[in-house]
Amino acid sequence: RRMAAQVRQFQIIREKPEELRGKIVPNFSVAQNRELTVIVQEKFSKIFGEGIKIFIEVVKEIPTTDRGKRMGYVSKI
Repeated sequence: RRMAAQVRQFQIIREKPEELRGKIVPNFSVAQNRELTVIVQEKFSKIFGEGIKIFIEVVKEIPTTDRGKRMGYVSKI
């Protein structure tokens, strides 16, 4: 399954060294969101490692900065 075809926008927020939150805007109906969150969580686990707690949130839109850009990665640590 190709995640890129299923996700319109995403953002990774690193809240703690051992924890991150992913926000995703899907390309389809709400009924398929649960399956997509599992796919995204698995892919992020492979990228960031098994020891990282990953929380996925489905949102309608990723907010823009004051300059009109969407940040793909935000670090709060």
